[in-house]
Amino acid sequence: MAAKWPQFKQSLAEILQKYPSSFNQDIARHMAFFAGDAVNYRAYGRAATGGIIPVAWWDTRDWRQGANEWAFEGKHAQGSLIGRATAYLSFFRGEGPEFWGPLRWAAFLAILLIEGAFWVLDRLARRSPLDWTLSQGTITTFNPFDYPRTYHLMPVLGRVSTRLGVWMLLFGAASAYLITTVPSPDPRETTIVIAGLTIIAAAGALIVANVFVSRVVLRGDDLEVRRLVGGHAIQRNDILGIRRHTLKTGSRILEVVPRTDGIMPLFIPPVLREDDEFRLWFASLPALAEDRDEVPEHSTS
Repeated sequence: MAAKWPQFKQSLAEILQKYPSSFNQDIARHMAFFAGDAVNYRAYGRAATGGIIPVAWWDTRDWRQGANEWAFEGKHAQGSLIGRATAYLSFFRGEGPEFWGPLRWAAFLAILLIEGAFWVLDRLARRSPLDWTLSQGTITTFNPFDYPRTYHLMPVLGRVSTRLGVWMLLFGAASAYLITTVPSPDPRETTIVIAGLTIIAAAGALIVANVFVSRVVLRGDDLEVRRLVGGHAIQRNDILGIRRHTLKTGSRILEVVPRTDGIMPLFIPPVLREDDEFRLWFASLPALAEDRDEVPEHSTS
């Protein structure tokens, strides 16, 4: 029913203080069981199992025996997976807008900041020369001794996955925190759930960080795309050629096509501080037919 146990427990204590009957004590004890608060349950002593007056249809001798064993002996009977999942969803809904409302605003602000960063980077990407005109007086012959050189990739792609990462980070962290604030009927199961939510939050943080720390390293004999996860490298001699893609936003994406069939190409988005050495590294390779189609988001790694 998505009740909040701390307030519920306080109300039950007030009722018992004014009406200290065994029937009300049974109700308070049973509610402690439903909330997973074994300490509070034990404070009322063991539930009587003989000559009982049931507080509800489920309040049987066997049910009370199982509850006593849970609170005093640490035994726990696992329910169905669907039932346990429903209980967690009910718990999260019960926190209401006073908790989830700020979380939605935090996600909105985070996505707004990321979208603002994307917009700025889009503007910078559109400023890079599409014809790769080298600076006046630059030597136009590729010289491997001018490398290695490292360039930060502009995160102009992967926006859907970045937004997903923000939501995973905020929801996973908030949900894991919520579960730690209430007693647990099954500490082992709760530990697993918290671990799972923590993994979701960490994966979200990794997705966002992976977008913004990506960089390309150009060496005399190879190219490497470095990321926290999903980096790739290719030898210069293994490159068939370079194909350019122009996105609807005006950004230029470079497709590094390998010679060997069956190997996925590398897609290089615009970089920060693009210079003549960057342009010359790619311009010195065979140019393939240009393509103005959109590049699939999953192909940008």
